Amino acid sequence: MANLKDFRMEVKINFVQSLLRFEGIDLTDIQTEKLLNNDNFAMLEFPEEESLVINNVINTLNYMESLDLSKQAIDLDLYIRLNSSLAKNQALATGALRNGLCSIPCIGEIPLPEVENVKKEISSLNNITKDNYKSVVSECFCNLSKLQPFWDGNKRTTLFLCNTQLIKNDFDLLAIQKDNYAAFEEYLTDFYTASDRTIVDFLVKNCFIKLIHL
Repeated sequence: MANLKDFRMEVKINFVQSLLRFEGIDLTDIQTEKLLNNDNFAMLEFPEEESLVINNVINTLNYMESLDLSKQAIDLDLYIRLNSSLAKNQALATGALRNGLCSIPCIGEIPLPEVENVKKEISSLNNITKDNYKSVVSECFCNLSKLQPFWDGNKRTTLFLCNTQLIKNDFDLLAIQKDNYAAFEEYLTDFYTASDRTIVDFLVKNCFIKLIHL
């Protein structure tokens, strides 16, 4: 049984950078390490909105490191708690499933998320094995992201949930690195608009990194 604190700094750097890229924030490895070490945050001089996103990501990472993952269920309750932390002060309602219609530019209006569909996707994470984890996690990430269960922070929250299960099982980490990000966005848009599942194969082949132990 593994925990986030059991892995080397480069693993955490990749995790944090992936979460921040969803919000258009690209940090160097040195900047990211400073943040993870709580060092010189103010001196990095981020705009207020970016600072809020970064602070939420770092605080959630610290929270996750404090958990005993052997006792942590990967379920809707955790998913909601992660959103409450990752999207804090970024939407009118965080830490609760979306209760109204929303829209995103590429597909327009999105209906309310059905709780049973959200639970079904999350429950798939509890069936991962060393042979199927990449495909199962990639499917779950894409499907939950498209459902838009929350008002804000859907991709961040979903990636964090998926990686919590991967860390718990000591499997590779899902991380969309800089060189892959433009293709990731293109494939994800195709998935949103036309249910093109190329994104799943792309994630499986290109977006998992080894968990390097201390």
